[in-house]
Amino acid sequence: SAERADSSVETNRAVERTFTDLLEAEAEWKGFQVDMAVKYPGTAGRGYTRGRVQRALDDSSALIGWLSVETAPGRTVAWGYVLRPTGPVSWVRLGNPGLAGVIKAHDFRQKLRKAAGWPARVPYDKKLLQESTEIYTYWFAPLETALKGTKNLVVLPAGPLLGIPLSSLADPGGTYLDDTYTISYAPSAAVYAWLRETKSGVPTAAGRKTLLIGNPDITGENTSLPWSEEEIRRVSTTLARADEFLGSAASEKNLSHMAETDVLREYDLIHFATHALVDDDKPDLSALALSNTDLPDPLAAVTAGSRFFDGRVTAGEIVRDCNLTADLVTLSGCETALGKEHEGEGFIGLAYAFFQAGARTLVTSLWRVEDESTALLMQRFYENLSNPDKAETKKADALREAKKWLRNYTNSNGERPFAHPVYWSGFVLSGNP
Repeated sequence: SAERADSSVETNRAVERTFTDLLEAEAEWKGFQVDMAVKYPGTAGRGYTRGRVQRALDDSSALIGWLSVETAPGRTVAWGYVLRPTGPVSWVRLGNPGLAGVIKAHDFRQKLRKAAGWPARVPYDKKLLQESTEIYTYWFAPLETALKGTKNLVVLPAGPLLGIPLSSLADPGGTYLDDTYTISYAPSAAVYAWLRETKSGVPTAAGRKTLLIGNPDITGENTSLPWSEEEIRRVSTTLARADEFLGSAASEKNLSHMAETDVLREYDLIHFATHALVDDDKPDLSALALSNTDLPDPLAAVTAGSRFFDGRVTAGEIVRDCNLTADLVTLSGCETALGKEHEGEGFIGLAYAFFQAGARTLVTSLWRVEDESTALLMQRFYENLSNPDKAETKKADALREAKKWLRNYTNSNGERPFAHPVYWSGFVLSGNP
């Protein structure tokens, strides 16, 4: 009918427009400079061409991402893309119908987050493994030809796979992607290139100075974090120069003082083990919860013209007040990787704030985390970073090995209590790997 013909013509036009956009992206990798001068002052006035991004990739690395476009009501087409150190961007058209692939990805993400409901122990789930293989087969397998010879993946977390850690995906043989690749993430290709170009001046592992903040005193029910303090203790034992702030000392006032006096700039590693409060609508209000006991009277503070403290350090305050040189900031609390979903840039929230404040690498979580497994994972992660005899001295490699170790961890009963990917795959490393 004429109606069908019109619909077909419009669909073809939409596809043509999409391919035109993709070709432009391949030629110029558009969008790299969006808000860069504001978010990352070091990039102001510096163009990030595709070639410049490629020079930031070593021979064994590739940058990857996905894109889906609704070409007509109920019809979606999807692509994956791969950028290697040389050559054009490889665009891979994924299978049809694209909408089914998008829906499966969304459902899988929701199941992972639901599994992290706690406090009940989550058993190994063969059905979830099967579903992860379906996601792998649709979204990742078509990229493998373009990834031949690659060992390190830099993922741009946007599109249908936003919120799904690639570590949770397994091939048809049951091999997780973490066993094949070292996986890291980046807010954008330009930010990745800038972080790679910027010299950190970070000392050797033995000389690193670390700030550890955890288990703050917070009034109210179900706010105590005993495993958070255990986590800090475990991490502290692996590091030569660590300053601990626990309980009432894990306060906004102390953090603010360190920021005002530039003491924060002295720390190469900063680790927060506390609750996170995510604001999906106003990302500047996403916050880390610190001690809210013995707070100064707000009226007295206003009258005296001094700062008002409420026990929360917001993303906006981090950007405004903190001037960091840290090579690594870890936010091991729940959902610290989340925030407002922004097309093309993933989640905007606490992680973005720390990047803007000067951190070079972030380790954050995509869902609610379990206390004991997190403490074990973080201890192993820092052991890897701090041991010069280990090969896993790169941050991304250190986290990869820690995840694999936790997955295979065996307790005194001969059980593997943390085999389920919900315990380990939700921690992601973003920035300079």
